[in-house]
Amino acid sequence: MPKAKNPPSEKGARRFPPQTSLDKFSTLLQRADEVARSDRSNAAQVLAYLENPREVPWEELGKSWLGERLRECKQEHDAQVFKLLLNEFLANIGAYPPPSGVFTPWPKTGKPGATVKPENESIFRLWEKEGRPPMSKLAWKVYGRHFGIASGPEQRKMRDKCRQAVLRAVERRSKRAQTR
Repeated sequence: MPKAKNPPSEKGARRFPPQTSLDKFSTLLQRADEVARSDRSNAAQVLAYLENPREVPWEELGKSWLGERLRECKQEHDAQVFKLLLNEFLANIGAYPPPSGVFTPWPKTGKPGATVKPENESIFRLWEKEGRPPMSKLAWKVYGRHFGIASGPEQRKMRDKCRQAVLRAVERRSKRAQTR
């Protein structure tokens, strides 16, 4: 797992607030770890100890800047910053790195596949601007007199190129609309 990068922060802002109730949470996790190490056979006791909601300041943690930022990342579907904040939190309480399998691998940057060619994007825009004409009329507008003097098979290639550009652009836009 790659090492956690520092999340973007405002100038002068502290990375973590002064020691607050998070200290209690950290202490609780450390004590649970000590109990688990001292008596591995008594897993039920460790689980009961961790599930005691009176000792974990969940409300205070949820109201902290960390809780607010995690909720913002969830709403914005920003998995990278969400994961960075969680990794930073784990590092500050001494629980980093987590066991393997806890987090998924870091997402790859960029979009998969080839980049959209400007020519194909302009064909799609022209198709929409002209009121979605048939492919022959679109090819005539795109290629001009070259379409008129081309042989039958060449005209078919030009029409197919326009058709594919339009279909791919429509598919990209429908995928984008579904992810929002």
